[in-house]
Amino acid sequence: MAPDITTTGRGQYELPLDLDSHRSEASDESPPTRPDRLYDATSRPLAMVTLTGGFWVVFSPLVLDYASYWNGYTAAVNDLLVGLALIALALLRLIGPRSLQWLAGASVLAGIWLALSPVALGFGADAGVRAATWSDTLSGVLIALVASVALVAPIRYAQGRDAGAPTV
Repeated sequence: MAPDITTTGRGQYELPLDLDSHRSEASDESPPTRPDRLYDATSRPLAMVTLTGGFWVVFSPLVLDYASYWNGYTAAVNDLLVGLALIALALLRLIGPRSLQWLAGASVLAGIWLALSPVALGFGADAGVRAATWSDTLSGVLIALVASVALVAPIRYAQGRDAGAPTV
């Protein structure tokens, strides 16, 4: 039902003061829940896991003490650079706008590089840095998996929202 519109006689129209009188019964429902809740519930914890993994990668040469070997130096520098990149990417995903969530794809690539770096940089076969090989491989696989879930979760959320799935 449209609101009553009256004319003032000079070609001008006047709306009634009570604009809420034309609302239908359906609009009296409770306001919709915030659609970002489900997205926040998946994105932020996954970014925190990536951030924690980045800190582990940065400090693992000190904790596992493989920087003193020649090939361990290569592994330590690689871990420092990749770890700092992971920390920066996770922080941008945590404090940045939702438009930066595509950075999870860069975290996937960093995780894949971290998992393959023992073979690519040649320190995987050295017995002195076996701890670096295991640490980098396991950390890289975990970070790549978590970041890929963070990359896919918003797409799945948007598809479910568009299909009329209830939002939390």
